Amino acid sequence: MTSSRKHILNVALSLSILFISLNADAAENPIDHGFYTGLQVGGARSNLESGPKLDAIIKEDGGRLSLMAGWAFNEVFSLEWHISAMGFETIDPNIDVVIAGSHLYSVYRFRPGSHFRPHVKGGLGGTQMKFRANGLDPRIEGSSASFGGGFSYLITAYFSMGLEYTFHVIEYNRLTVPIGDGSLSVEIDEQGTAGALGLSFGFYF
Repeated sequence: MTSSRKHILNVALSLSILFISLNADAAENPIDHGFYTGLQVGGARSNLESGPKLDAIIKEDGGRLSLMAGWAFNEVFSLEWHISAMGFETIDPNIDVVIAGSHLYSVYRFRPGSHFRPHVKGGLGGTQMKFRANGLDPRIEGSSASFGGGFSYLITAYFSMGLEYTFHVIEYNRLTVPIGDGSLSVEIDEQGTAGALGLSFGFYF
């Protein structure tokens, strides 16, 4: 075998080993690329800053559940879609309040390749505050900007646990009250905030 052929063979063999190694790394770390899903459970706090003084009847502290689906483009950047609900009691035991939202987030992860992955995120979405009151269920709708941060720890290549805090700045602009078979809607100008801290669980495919 000539030296040139040996050189070509060595280069081909080296590239093959590198390709197999990269694929093995990708298989061991599905968090770095592709589809993933998860959920978050924890506590929440809400307040309104102007307009109708609903804070006088809504208790500040409640609970939160969020379902999430995401796509990791690389080791550091991903997009996530969250559907969440925060529940609060009021001074009237017959009335509960639910703040529901749907948000799209950009997520930036630090420490690529590590089991411990801190992250920050920011996004936009829609928010709805709904009162459940003996069949009369008025709701307040609006938009929100959200941001937060936390960390995930890879227990296995396909499962992680972590902690995350998310803060929402909300602009409520419409009040809708059901009336018979229809509803009455009026424009409002109400600002509010909501924060949530909870455990997160991720599943990677």
